[in-house]
Amino acid sequence: MQLTRHIAPATPLLETGVREQIFLLRNDGVEGVIWNRDIPSQVTHALRQWDIEHAQPVRFCSKPSDVESHVRNILDDWRGLTTNARNWLVSDISDLAFTMAELLEASRLLVRVEPVRDDACRRFHKDVVKARLICTYKGPGTEYAFVRHDREQPTHSNRIATGMPVILRGKVWSQSSDHVLLHRSPPVEGDGITRFLVVMNEAHDTLPNGMIKL
Repeated sequence: MQLTRHIAPATPLLETGVREQIFLLRNDGVEGVIWNRDIPSQVTHALRQWDIEHAQPVRFCSKPSDVESHVRNILDDWRGLTTNARNWLVSDISDLAFTMAELLEASRLLVRVEPVRDDACRRFHKDVVKARLICTYKGPGTEYAFVRHDREQPTHSNRIATGMPVILRGKVWSQSSDHVLLHRSPPVEGDGITRFLVVMNEAHDTLPNGMIKL
């Protein structure tokens, strides 16, 4: 996809096939951008087959330039992923970190590398951050919906395709709109599904660099 368009008419969510168009999130009236991009088929296959049943979530705070080494160490500990897929994943997460830091003009990021097996984030919500990047690499992607106010729970939602990053304005940066954009993790508890996702946002000044105990 080379076009950038609203996901639905008169809504604040864009989808694009061009990495540079992510920065349209800075524009008035835009609350989120989905980046639809191509992922190598062998990587997609390897991620589907990857057993992360016993992997534990990891969070760290770092400069964008250090994200690559942190992620490589995490994936080396988890094991089970093919070398080519691991190298692609490390590079992709690092590239997303540089993009997110540039978008937010942030010197440091808080990064979550997480297997998800429960429904802890099953309610639609808007995060209390400036903006957040979410990319689901394995399992069902993030769900989103439009409502009239952020306390409303929608009756209909849509799902972002696996592997496609979405960057969403949080409450700190959000603007008033006729269509409030909310999101949630898709319910998976009890289905035997383990999702794998990476989440990034600007790091708070009080957070030290390095791994964060959960």
